[in-house]
Amino acid sequence: MSAVSVSLVNVALPAGQPVTLPFYGGSGNLSQAQVNPSYDASQLPPNTPPLADFYFHQLQVGDDLIISHVVSPQRISEFLQAFVHMPRRLILGSAPPAALPDSTGLQCLYQHLLPANQPCGLTITGFPPRLEQVSPTSPLFQKAYPGQFIHALVLPDGRPPLNAQSPGFTGQKCQATLDQETLHLDGRWLWLKDLNQVGVNAAVKTRHTPKARKEEAAFDMDGCCTVL
Repeated sequence: MSAVSVSLVNVALPAGQPVTLPFYGGSGNLSQAQVNPSYDASQLPPNTPPLADFYFHQLQVGDDLIISHVVSPQRISEFLQAFVHMPRRLILGSAPPAALPDSTGLQCLYQHLLPANQPCGLTITGFPPRLEQVSPTSPLFQKAYPGQFIHALVLPDGRPPLNAQSPGFTGQKCQATLDQETLHLDGRWLWLKDLNQVGVNAAVKTRHTPKARKEEAAFDMDGCCTVL
């Protein structure tokens, strides 16, 4: 089967420019929201090509946040308004984005670029790891929220990403990797995800496998710390 060719449209939205861009569609746990043909093209930058029925792929906010795989059309519009004070770049495609592996219950994916030599200010606990607390001093304050799961930590030094396929993918392991082992590195990306209840149940279920119980004991689940 040949790969589907996707045409992408890149729409730059300056800081302070409100945009009301309605979306429709979405299916179950798939990111398939499309631009409503009734949208008002006059509020978009000049020379923007027609966007009717194009699929949402990404919203890039500034240089350090990428939002993708959004299932709810309404949330896309909410993100556009919530970050109106920042430059945004909207990426749309002629076909839906490819689904992520291990995406059961995925409602939204957030990729955060972390600064070097600054503690993340996150309390990360559990197996699979999730955010327990976000400090007001965190670079992710008001961008990340308790209850979000860690999807991956992507590092710039060539080592494999830290994710569900990594040995000992626990809150304590993520915390130590972020705030000790790699604190000095530029170019670290922390991927967080929102899950619906089906996804949460699937994620938590991994704790009850023999492998998970062994890793949980080996990494001392109750020893997770808060970095402020």
